[in-house]
Amino acid sequence: MPAPAIFQNNAGVNPGEMIEKLMKAERMPLLRLEEDIARSQIEIKAFEELRNRARKLSDASRDLYSFAGPFATKSVESSDPGAITGQAAPDVDPGSQEVEVLELATKHQITSRQLSRNETLPKGKFTINVGEKELEVDFPGGGVVDLERALKGQAGQDYEVSVINIDANTALISLRSSVSGTDGAFSFSDPDGILKQAGFIGDKKVEKKTSEEIAFEQSKLQAPADSKYSVSPDRKSLTLKEGGEASLSMASEPGVISLTVTGKGSQESTPAPENQSNDRRNVRTESTTPGPEVEVEAGDIKIQAADIERTRTVKEGSENPENANQSAGSPGIITVFFENGGAIQKRQFQVSQNGPMQLPVQDLPEGSKITSLSFDANEGMEMVVQDLRLDTTKTDAAFGPLNETQPARDAKLKMNGIEITRSSNSNITDIIEGASLTLHRPTNGPVEVTVKANTEEIKNKVMAWVTAYNELVKFVKENDQFVQRDEFEMNRSSDPNGDIRDGYRQLKDRSGIFAGDPTTRQLISSLQVLTASSYPSLSEPDYRVLAQIGIGTGDVGAKWSEIKDGYLKVDEARLSQALAESPQSVKDLFASDLNEDAITDNGVAFKMNETLKPYVQFSGGLITARIETIKSKIDSKKEAIASKERSLAQKEQQLREKFGRMESSIREARSQSEYLKSKLGTP
Repeated sequence: MPAPAIFQNNAGVNPGEMIEKLMKAERMPLLRLEEDIARSQIEIKAFEELRNRARKLSDASRDLYSFAGPFATKSVESSDPGAITGQAAPDVDPGSQEVEVLELATKHQITSRQLSRNETLPKGKFTINVGEKELEVDFPGGGVVDLERALKGQAGQDYEVSVINIDANTALISLRSSVSGTDGAFSFSDPDGILKQAGFIGDKKVEKKTSEEIAFEQSKLQAPADSKYSVSPDRKSLTLKEGGEASLSMASEPGVISLTVTGKGSQESTPAPENQSNDRRNVRTESTTPGPEVEVEAGDIKIQAADIERTRTVKEGSENPENANQSAGSPGIITVFFENGGAIQKRQFQVSQNGPMQLPVQDLPEGSKITSLSFDANEGMEMVVQDLRLDTTKTDAAFGPLNETQPARDAKLKMNGIEITRSSNSNITDIIEGASLTLHRPTNGPVEVTVKANTEEIKNKVMAWVTAYNELVKFVKENDQFVQRDEFEMNRSSDPNGDIRDGYRQLKDRSGIFAGDPTTRQLISSLQVLTASSYPSLSEPDYRVLAQIGIGTGDVGAKWSEIKDGYLKVDEARLSQALAESPQSVKDLFASDLNEDAITDNGVAFKMNETLKPYVQFSGGLITARIETIKSKIDSKKEAIASKERSLAQKEQQLREKFGRMESSIREARSQSEYLKSKLGTP
């Protein structure tokens, strides 16, 4: 039943105003609950910011020692800035090499001839070779657009296709290899003549280059019974003792043989005793073939001389007449044996000095095959042969392109004066062991490539770590301030029966959000202990505390007022000096592996990250749990407010009904009074 209408001033009072005042008094608890909710929401934002700052410090700590951190790699710098860049593994020893970039690697790019849009090419198949990969294309026949579509159908990651419009009626098709260097060069097989008609290929076949690393396989080595030699475990090196001989069997096409030879006086060589006869002789068996240089005439027919097997005695200490011109310090002789026309022939090469050398046997007669390499150390010399490689060039069955807009070239470099080639300009890992180089442009002569620690990057990471630490400490400090006790007493109600919570609320409002909070105090206390602690070191010099590298809360002898806040300060000059002297020692201070199990287990950055983990976790973390607790309280208070709102609505309805009935009674009494007055004639 609706409340009776309330009419103003019928009883000398304003019932609506009175109800409003009564309801306002009833709503006071709701206002306190809403204030508590607003205060709790501010607390949530504060704890979320605390978690964010703690996570930032955790990330900065992990950055200092992670797999991809600044200590995990070394930088590669060149004396010609920007010409060569790179990175090196942490275990690579610092050092310098001379590298000269002669030419950068390029990607093969070719075009068709200019094709009319009305021109029709025949149906058929052709093969595109990109390096070692063969891509077969089934062309249904058609014009420029159809050929472009067929080429794109096989493009993938091997090459790119584009059409260049010359004019409204003419276009050409461009192919660009996705693989740099000669490894990505195009060649084609075109049995139906489609590519030839399109002008992609001509009549010239491709010359194919191969590079083969040759190992010293024990099963392919032959040597006299008294010859002393040894092979390294990786089969890349052959060592011949004084006068030792060994022959390596091969079956290869002619080409350029590259190798490195090192010779030194053998320690096993001993002088002959004085009373020993000087007539003692060593007998050596040699096989020689006059070959193409000596011919025998039989009538009108000329034939090559036959092989001659001969033995000779060489007096110990006497000079070999055939090698009289060799220098005393020569390590030995290398002989290339090859088969031509059923006969075995040879070419000899005198090793004149230590270091890399090449045996140019690419010009052997057509049809020749290299059968073996013979290595012969000189008397009194130990000869080491290593890094044996054969580079060959032969004509392929495929056809080469007709119109090259960019030939396929390998990068050309000189490493310590030796020219080498690589198929790519980036991620070159076999020039400096453990380092990856990227070539950006040719150099004007040799440049010095230096491997060193990323000291500047390490310094920046350390500075970022200190900044993150200070920001966290400052945020907690600014929100962890108590007001004085007398302010609390002053804010209490003067009424001895008043609610003490009013004073407490004002105290909380005037104090910091983290005032008295155990979570934040424990966090900051733990971090301050870590920055002041000492850590074992496995390196020299052994930096055990942060102060040794210029990081501390203040200078020695500083006033308490200057260091009580606990902020870290960095002496950049001292930090730079420590990094220059021993970056490994600085790394061990922040993160180290004490038990040498390849897992980081100590150091200030490692310990700090471990300490922060339970605080920064979004699931089950300490700060997250605190936030969830506050949210739960907010939900409870919102439910209490909703319940109170419903109760107040009912109470207001009841008041309006009471005042309505009161107004009705008053009006009825006044009406009766006026009636009686009129009957009785009372004024």
